[in-house]
Amino acid sequence: MKPSQNYASLFYEAHTFLKASELIEEHSRPVTFTHDEMDRNVGLIYAANVNHAYSFELFIKCIMVIENGEYCEGHHLILLFQKLNPETQKSIIDYFDKNHSGIRRNRTYWGIFEKIDFVELVTEAEEAFVQLRYHFDRKQNSPHYDLDGAIKSLIYHISTIKPELKPL
Repeated sequence: MKPSQNYASLFYEAHTFLKASELIEEHSRPVTFTHDEMDRNVGLIYAANVNHAYSFELFIKCIMVIENGEYCEGHHLILLFQKLNPETQKSIIDYFDKNHSGIRRNRTYWGIFEKIDFVELVTEAEEAFVQLRYHFDRKQNSPHYDLDGAIKSLIYHISTIKPELKPL
């Protein structure tokens, strides 16, 4: 654990990476659907997800600093999330379930539909920040990454405990 009281800087840095992710994603949408464009866009999608995953990590660390005055180092999203107070975890998951949960196809058996689960999504993307940065050197599939609703749940939780913090 590293001591810190600078939760506002963490919050705004997290928002900066989130904004960068959104801008990159906006430019990765295909227009002409040519082979070259699709190849370029794949790289942009990875870059967007790396920034998004880092933002997610920083929002978790922001919550840690707000609640405990310290944060854990590391990039493993589910391990960081599990270090939050149990009441905080429950609050974030409850908000996600109420506002961002839905149904998706099972990732193995596409004919089966399942409820989207916060912990499962974060576990699937646990090492996204590390793994997607070096995608060119990967020998296996990239991690599944779909944390839009999950990150909104972190931001909402922060807004309830520190309402003076406003997005950029």
